[in-house]
Amino acid sequence: MGKYLKANWQKVALLIFLMAITELFTVLASVFNANSLNALVAHNLKNFFYQILFLLLVWVAVIFFSYLVANYTQVVIQDIDISIHHHITKKNRKIIL
Repeated sequence: MGKYLKANWQKVALLIFLMAITELFTVLASVFNANSLNALVAHNLKNFFYQILFLLLVWVAVIFFSYLVANYTQVVIQDIDISIHHHITKKNRKIIL
C-alpha cells in the first residue's frame, strides 16, 4: 500500500492539507461560539451578533471544505485504485506471456 501512496503522494498531501483546513475552521467555529456566549453573558448584544455572524461564515467555510474533502477523497481513491489495477494487470501479462 505504501508503494501506491508514494506514487500519489501529491494528491494525498493535498487531501491531508484540505482536511487540516477543515479542522482549523471547525476549531475556529468553537472559538467564535465561546466568544458569542461570553458576549451574551456580558449583555453585549452588538458583539454577540458580530460573533454569530462570524460563526455563520466559518460554518459556511466548514461545509465548503467538507464538500471538497469528500469529493477529492473519491478522486484520490480512484487514482490509487487505477494504480493497483494497472499493477495487477501488468503482473498477469507477465504470467501469461
